[in-house]
Amino acid sequence: MKRCLLWTLVFMFSAACMIQAPAAETGGAGGEHTYRLVISDCSWTQAFQDAVDAGGYLVNIDSNEEYQHILQEINDAGASGTIFRIGGRRDPNSATYYWVDRNNNFTGEALNSPSYWAYSQWMIGEPSFQDGDIQECYMDMYYYQKEGRWVWNDVPDDIIPIVPSYSGRLGYIIEFESAAAQPSAPVTGASWQDAYKNFITDKAYLNSGQSFGNSLDGSSDGVSFALHDLNRDGTPELIIFNGEGVYASSANYLYRYENGKVTFTGDMPGSNYNPYFYIDDPALPGLFCSGSHTGSYWTDYYKMEGSSLVSEQVSQSVDNNTVVTDPQTGENELTETSRTSNDALYNAYLRIKNQTDGNSLSFYT
Repeated sequence: MKRCLLWTLVFMFSAACMIQAPAAETGGAGGEHTYRLVISDCSWTQAFQDAVDAGGYLVNIDSNEEYQHILQEINDAGASGTIFRIGGRRDPNSATYYWVDRNNNFTGEALNSPSYWAYSQWMIGEPSFQDGDIQECYMDMYYYQKEGRWVWNDVPDDIIPIVPSYSGRLGYIIEFESAAAQPSAPVTGASWQDAYKNFITDKAYLNSGQSFGNSLDGSSDGVSFALHDLNRDGTPELIIFNGEGVYASSANYLYRYENGKVTFTGDMPGSNYNPYFYIDDPALPGLFCSGSHTGSYWTDYYKMEGSSLVSEQVSQSVDNNTVVTDPQTGENELTETSRTSNDALYNAYLRIKNQTDGNSLSFYT
């Protein structure tokens, strides 16, 4: 069991915000835990990897008190319509579910055993292990109207192709072993120029709940910065690229200047040395951000809606990094396919990519 001295939930969806929750105790060994709720249409496998890349793991819920606290914060944030992936799964040849750690190894008791504390949290009739010919080996949680409560369920790895109507309603919960240090006071400035300068000079980003540098030891090596006005309001956002030289932990973190202070807005994952940005015309003020991990390559589009960072999937490579030879140049290139129903957005990405060669936003170290 975990003893949670501090709970912090970070939400990234259409109403992104950061919420400081009151302390809660669950008993057992000492420790502090933080949680990040992310809205994404990704598979369970991708959610698991994204959680590890962020320095945590898909949430393991070890007590009813912890569970109720998370549910309360979800409800308070208005996210009760989201279907959250959680860190439970089974092997395909097994009928027993377990929590998994950041190495994807089973840990603790069997989650679908009648003796487990949360056995009653399963939806009635679940786990079902499969739906027709479709294997269901992974766990999620959501509010089920017919039972009038939050329930646990077993589902396929990638559910969107099976239930397209779930698009935009999926998410996952990252759990971190220790509470991320927060700045003792917000970084302020009379102008965005002054505030960002103070933020960078004082290295306040090292205490903003993220991991930075070539390693996770607090070093700022490999950190670089860029400015871009994602919502065209005249005040640019500050983008910090973390982890140049770090395979699994690099990401791009976005901050904004609001009400005289620097505020964390959200992250734009892009691992394995590939934080490429493509800037489009004023009709599309956002950024196309490419990333890669273990043979998978992708590009997402990020924009601001008010003070919130939102994203849309744009493209991915085909067949895990399949290449084709360009008949004009003779060079090998990744084969890409669209991940969005917005053809205009995908075509804009291809046009800007070809025009800029994927390096139109300068970073400064």
